[in-house]
Amino acid sequence: MMSQRLLVQPEAIIGTLFALVLGRWLYNYLRVRLEVLGLPTTHSLFELFESGIRSKLPQTPFVSPVASLSLQKPFEKYANAKTDLLAFTQATTPYAVYATANPSVAASISNKPAKYVKPVRMFRYQAINRFGRQIVSAQNGEEHKRHKGVVRACFGKEIMETGWTTMVDAYQVMCREEGLENGGILKDVKEVLAKVTLLVIGSASFGVQFPYNSSTSEDALMPFSDAIQLVETSMIFQLPLPLWLMTWSPFPYLRRCAKAQRSMVKHINEMIASRRKQTTALQATLSADEQVLTQRDILGALVASQIQVEEGKKKNTAGLTADEIFGNAFIFIVAGHTTTAHTLTFALALMALYPQTQEDIVQELASVCGDEYPTYRHMSKLPLTLATMYEALRL
Repeated sequence: MMSQRLLVQPEAIIGTLFALVLGRWLYNYLRVRLEVLGLPTTHSLFELFESGIRSKLPQTPFVSPVASLSLQKPFEKYANAKTDLLAFTQATTPYAVYATANPSVAASISNKPAKYVKPVRMFRYQAINRFGRQIVSAQNGEEHKRHKGVVRACFGKEIMETGWTTMVDAYQVMCREEGLENGGILKDVKEVLAKVTLLVIGSASFGVQFPYNSSTSEDALMPFSDAIQLVETSMIFQLPLPLWLMTWSPFPYLRRCAKAQRSMVKHINEMIASRRKQTTALQATLSADEQVLTQRDILGALVASQIQVEEGKKKNTAGLTADEIFGNAFIFIVAGHTTTAHTLTFALALMALYPQTQEDIVQELASVCGDEYPTYRHMSKLPLTLATMYEALRL
């Protein structure tokens, strides 16, 4: 008797897999909808909590209701709902997101990171890991402490003073390069300040002197400043799209984004390799205490951590891997200078809207600093200037 064979059609396999995926999605979505039952809720198809994406989407009810997250009249939605807690669900994510206008709740969440853990499943954290795990995407608790412990010494008073002095130098470079030594107008404040803050973080935190201006060449690599700025402004493509897809894309802009990413990766790897070589040679001639003093900038601390792990001087849980070194270098360069540039841009824009406040700041600086540039020791004597920066950050 011939043995019978059970033949399974490919269509049946595909159909079964599709049913399983659809069933799992439906289960998760219904679970989230039940979780927010009873709360004022906005439902959408896409995740709306990445501001870079949200600002580019049109208002579409039930698909991308971005008006519900508008910064215009930020507390109106709470007043209309008669509550200080709102819920948002997205069909593309297996979790709900909550927004609150209650300062006590916000303070409680901020002060209890062990209880309110970081939502590392969100797109923002998963996506940036493509450049290596780092302090931003590290979960609260031991993992975050491991990353923070490596760079903690890089944020003391001495380092802050170095950053301040470097900013004054970068400001003078800006005035010279932009033709502002005798006054003038900045046509693109954000772009100019991004150049300035890149100079500062490069010198103060990475020991690298980036050029203020760099001409984009047709070579295989872009200059670092061009590459990093293009990667920053194209994150909406850089994070979700694989490099090979952008490289072979029919769209010139995406191919240029791919070139920027390759260039950035190569430049950062060269920075790490160069500092590693310098650190290895220097540590052989220094005592343990003297070695610590050479690790006060971010790149030095990151590289020293990896060397110590490889040499067995630290347990693996205390140091950082090569992948984490790159990830942290990337995030400190990108987040370190763009956030500062944007804060300064908004502060200057607000002062332009309130010229009397601007004049009061000028008078405060003149009374405290005279004709010299403000120094780090002047900071505590400039309450109005500090208050203006804090208010720009708050807004």
